[in-house]
Amino acid sequence: MNNLNVVLDTTYVLPLFGIEPSLGKKYITEIEKMWENKFQGIKFFLPDVCLIEVLYKLNREFRKKNDPKIMERYSLVLPSIQTSKAVTLIETFKNQTITEYALKIREAGHPDLFDCLIGALALGDDILITEDQPLKDKIISLGLDKGSKMFNWREFSKFIDQSS
Repeated sequence: MNNLNVVLDTTYVLPLFGIEPSLGKKYITEIEKMWENKFQGIKFFLPDVCLIEVLYKLNREFRKKNDPKIMERYSLVLPSIQTSKAVTLIETFKNQTITEYALKIREAGHPDLFDCLIGALALGDDILITEDQPLKDKIISLGLDKGSKMFNWREFSKFIDQSS
């Protein structure tokens, strides 16, 4: 594997906060492997907007259960993300190009601005990993996918296996 830049969607940070995405046990294990820095030649990037989405999800769970420990997960996990050797946190809001592309995707009808920012970060020579097929479809329909690849985790897993 030679120097791939991979942008992660929020789904792949959720397990760190005790939120289980519906991906299946095998793929959760692979995601854990990613967070342990076990993929050689791959640089993973996490848009900062993913952390806002995590807070929304934790808050939703907190409102249902009224358990303060749910919200505490955020401050417990955040330092390990900030210092991770496996995944680099990237600012999206301050980047003019990312926000311009994100707004184009949003104006074209994708309903989630956070996902638009995540998708816009991956445009170019990077790989976007997302379970959000409508986001991938919107990026393709706008012709913004030039040079970038977009996979869900299962497809990415196969891509890695074939590239090794």
